[in-house]
Amino acid sequence: LVITTHSQTILYTLSFLAYLKPTKEEIRELLESLGIKNERLAEAVEEANKKLVKFYYFHDGRVEEKAVSEVVEGIPGVTDVMDKELKWFSKLYLSRVGKNAGVKS
Repeated sequence: LVITTHSQTILYTLSFLAYLKPTKEEIRELLESLGIKNERLAEAVEEANKKLVKFYYFHDGRVEEKAVSEVVEGIPGVTDVMDKELKWFSKLYLSRVGKNAGVKS
């Protein structure tokens, strides 16, 4: 199975699953906290923990294999963009909330 994505959410979810290898019980706990009852999914995730998972980083016309531990820590470039994006959204949000702080709806 090959997955390509620009989604940091998918990237970090898969990398943490591959790195931490949660048990069926731990997956079940997460699913229940989300209001999901699916024993088969919890079992499937635990079974998937036995598979070899590789991560590849494509940039500047090159491909690099990355260790799961590197992906969990954050890939330079990806984490830099996320940090800048979150700071930008925060600044934008605060500027708009600040303008409307004295206005009642």
